[in-house]
Amino acid sequence: MNTRTQFDSWSSFLNAGQAIVRAYSPERASFILTADQGISVISCSIPAADTNPTKDLFDRLRDLKAKYSSPWLPGSLAPKESAFENAKQFVRTMPLMQIVNPSIHVAADGEVTFEWKQDKFHIDLGFYGDNTFSYYATKIGQEPLFGDELPVEQGIPQELVAVASVV
Repeated sequence: MNTRTQFDSWSSFLNAGQAIVRAYSPERASFILTADQGISVISCSIPAADTNPTKDLFDRLRDLKAKYSSPWLPGSLAPKESAFENAKQFVRTMPLMQIVNPSIHVAADGEVTFEWKQDKFHIDLGFYGDNTFSYYATKIGQEPLFGDELPVEQGIPQELVAVASVV
């Protein structure tokens, strides 16, 4: 017996049973999924998210790279290509469903910086293009956190995820 059921979110669909992505339609920005639930097969089309956090951050990095490809202030330094690559590599390690996207900026000394600034916490994290990153974080009621020359491949430290978590 086949039934069609409408779900309002990914989680409600996935909680209904074992789900398998059967097709993706980029022109309709939707997924066709099926789940086996006893003797029924449930199919639904759930629109893809309006935004993709990883793509948004990659787009911002691309735009900054183009804008700051040469020094823009007297005495400033353009970020190295490797600083942008390190930042992209780091984005791939971020649990973007657990934390808010950072603001991304370029400093006059050539550093590519990620900044999370909320009422209760502030994180400043940066890349110079040497395959390392540094950070400083504060949160109300906690001691400041910091790290220096950490390997980019290590990814975002769990203590920063805990500070910036939205879940």
